[in-house]
Amino acid sequence: MKVWGCLAEAKLYNPFLKKLDMKTVTCYFIGYPSHSKGYRFYCPSHVTRIVETKDAHFLEYFKDTAPPPTPNVPGNEDTSNDHHQDNAANAQPENLLR
Repeated sequence: MKVWGCLAEAKLYNPFLKKLDMKTVTCYFIGYPSHSKGYRFYCPSHVTRIVETKDAHFLEYFKDTAPPPTPNVPGNEDTSNDHHQDNAANAQPENLLR
């Protein structure tokens, strides 16, 4: 059993590929097909979004490249330091005013 939603490199059948063409597509595992052996994948960058293949390499131990969302906790902001910086930025030296 594979982890649902994990990254995978799926090899899709294409008889027109050349030697140096990319042979795999990065996609996400979404399940097993009911009518054949293999895996079902969602490929956001491919023309056919849902593909089925038996040739795949699962990247279960790699984390997604997107950074984790930072929680926004209300009342946790330190505003005392912000007021000090604003006052310091607006203050002008007294010797320039004379």
